[in-house]
Amino acid sequence: MPPKSSNLFVNTSPRQQTPCVDNKNIEQLAREFDIPRHDLKTDYTAYWIEVIERVQETAWWNAPRPRTKTEQPIWDGRAVLLDAIYWFFTFCCG
Repeated sequence: MPPKSSNLFVNTSPRQQTPCVDNKNIEQLAREFDIPRHDLKTDYTAYWIEVIERVQETAWWNAPRPRTKTEQPIWDGRAVLLDAIYWFFTFCCG
């Protein structure tokens, strides 16, 4: 279940655990996750269940943290990586 706060659409912590939804990536996220755009924009529970829980169930998300110092920051920022992918896709290919 999602946290009780509704202010987690934008997560700026160094170890961000959720990809944020904003006007730059909402179309692509809705398309990729097959979720109505309106639900992503207005329904935090739907966002949590349909995006966050699905991502957090993947083998990629649950892989053990790498041991090398060069790979650890990438693993720690994997939610930010998702943000970057969806932002990039929106601007170059969407």
